[in-house]
Amino acid sequence: MGTPAIKHAADSLAAGVKAGAKEAKKLSESVKNQAKNLVNSKTISQRGMSHVFEGHVTGVPKKGTSIFNKNINVKELIRDTLTDSGSKISINTGNRSGFVFEKRYAQIIGYTGNKELHTLRVVIDEKGELVTAFPVKEYAK
Repeated sequence: MGTPAIKHAADSLAAGVKAGAKEAKKLSESVKNQAKNLVNSKTISQRGMSHVFEGHVTGVPKKGTSIFNKNINVKELIRDTLTDSGSKISINTGNRSGFVFEKRYAQIIGYTGNKELHTLRVVIDEKGELVTAFPVKEYAK
C-alpha cells in the first residue's frame, strides 16, 4: 500500500485541499454578501439601462453579440437576477471592478445568432450601479 511517509503526505495533501475548499467557500460567501449589499433601488440606473437597450435590445447587435427575446421584460429580469438568492455571484474579471450576477432561466431570454440563451449575466460596478446585462449561453467559469 505504500510507505507510511507516502500515506502521511497523501493525508496532508487531502487535508490541505479540504481546508482550501473551506477558505474558498468563505471567500465566495464574503463576495456574495459584499455584492448583495451594493444592490439597491439606484442600481438599475437610466445610464445602465440605456447601455443594455442600445447593445442588446433595440440596437443592431455586433457579430457575436447576444440580444434579448422581444417578449422579455428586461428590467424585471435584471432586478430578479440581482435579488434572487439563487443567482451566482462573482468578482468581475479582466481587472475591472465590481461584480457579476448570473441566473439561469427556464424560458428563452435571448439569442446569439440562432442559439437560444437561458442565462442572464448582470454586471454592477463597485458603487452598485448597473454596467451591463446580456443573455449568455452558460455561466462564466
